[in-house]
Amino acid sequence: MDFLKRIGLKPEDLDKEPTPEDLGQMHSFTPQQGRYAKHTYQLSDITSEYQWAKKRLMMEVEYLIALGNEFQNYYGRRERLIENPFSETQKAALRSLYENFSPVDFKNFSTMDNKTHHDIVATILLSLYKMHKTGDIVDPDLMQRSMHVGRTSDDINSNVFSLMLSDILAKYWLPSYLGLSEMFIEKAEDWHEVPEGYERPFTVVAGQTHEQYAVPIPIKKIASNIVAQMEEGLAPFLVKESESYGPFRFTGKMGGAVGNDSAMHAAYPGHEWRSFYRKFIEDLGLEYKETSDQNESNMRILQFFEHVINANDPLLKWGDDYSSYLSRKMLKKKVGKGSKGSSIMPQKINPWRTEGAEFFLYEANAELAVYHLLARQRKQGSLQRSAARRYIGIPFSNIVIAIARIGEDLKKTFPDYEGIEKELLEHPEIASASAQMILRAGGVPDAYDRMVELTKGKQVTPEIIGGVVDEMVSVREITPEIGKDVRGIFIHENNVGDALEIACRDLRSARETNERLREVYHLDV
Repeated sequence: MDFLKRIGLKPEDLDKEPTPEDLGQMHSFTPQQGRYAKHTYQLSDITSEYQWAKKRLMMEVEYLIALGNEFQNYYGRRERLIENPFSETQKAALRSLYENFSPVDFKNFSTMDNKTHHDIVATILLSLYKMHKTGDIVDPDLMQRSMHVGRTSDDINSNVFSLMLSDILAKYWLPSYLGLSEMFIEKAEDWHEVPEGYERPFTVVAGQTHEQYAVPIPIKKIASNIVAQMEEGLAPFLVKESESYGPFRFTGKMGGAVGNDSAMHAAYPGHEWRSFYRKFIEDLGLEYKETSDQNESNMRILQFFEHVINANDPLLKWGDDYSSYLSRKMLKKKVGKGSKGSSIMPQKINPWRTEGAEFFLYEANAELAVYHLLARQRKQGSLQRSAARRYIGIPFSNIVIAIARIGEDLKKTFPDYEGIEKELLEHPEIASASAQMILRAGGVPDAYDRMVELTKGKQVTPEIIGGVVDEMVSVREITPEIGKDVRGIFIHENNVGDALEIACRDLRSARETNERLREVYHLDV
């Protein structure tokens, strides 16, 4: 079977029984959980329904424990709801409700949810059921009387959502983005180096503006520009805190049904509940947001989404440029055995991963833009937010799929030195901007017009340009020194200005920023 051999396969590689993972992917409703599952599986530990149920339970338990402590500070006219703080044994038993959360627990939660049609009510019932099975470590009547007291559902769900976004940022999106940044930094250095025997000291290419040949540019500068843009995209995720940096923090709230906290003040008037809420929210790792309706304003979340959309722009730019660089033969892509660019055109080597990545990024941007509805909830609350929150894994999975696809192409990409040299030889006019400036400095007032007449819309050669310069020297219009400088600027590596200095600075800065982000978010990328 030569047709298999040609693509690197053997008959024994085929006709194998599908694994459970294979079956799951082939019947998946979405490509995110099917074809691209290897890039998205981590989200199951962050945004799945299982994690929603577990984190809601965690919020309810931690609120109950904190409330037990807070009532020791209550000296009002009403009896304390919880007379004594929970003991260490009781706290451990309560926390075991979510720390040992199992698939059976989730099934029980779903059964209760299907009856109550309310996720928070089902969460409370599940906690009572689980604690009942453990015996009398915590008084069941006390739990039933005290759990969720004074709270609205969104005091739980909005904080769970903020915690999920914190995990998406620190554990999923940021590591992927930093990994791609590091790859571009590595490529900037690798592409700069030239192979043995190559005439130029570093890789310089013909830069373009408006899709027209413009000015020489080191390939290192092209890559470092992308790196610098990515660094700017990451800047909002390093928050200056006095002498150091901290992470981007999401907000949390405990304002009750419409933000007034009326229920708690009615039951226990005169107590300073907001100080308690602040400590509780900050202990979760969130920033306390005192002002809210049923849900808080969500402006911090929208800022996060906007930052992510902005950070996608350098990747979209690269995707747009990459196809052009390949078609110009400035870059080339190494293809594996058996890889085909077309079913009809044998010569094709397509940038299919990067082109597909552009779609995923545009799709994610559009999806994240829809989340403005979180800040536009009807009156004091709306359950549009519930559907929106459950969907959050989709846009971020699209972004990480795109990052992975760009990275896969980037790994296989390197300079096409033959194509680069051919393009440079065919377009000596890219030195005309600097040449006319040297002539101006040498006393030629109409230098720009001379270069326009010589190069605009014309096919010129180094010999033609050299002849014009020699003529100007012979008639003493310019000095031999100026003539030599003009000739030298047509050696393109002599005509890159501060490009290499800027590129090195930008790469160094990006490395420092990436390292700082790793420290702040406790990453090992």
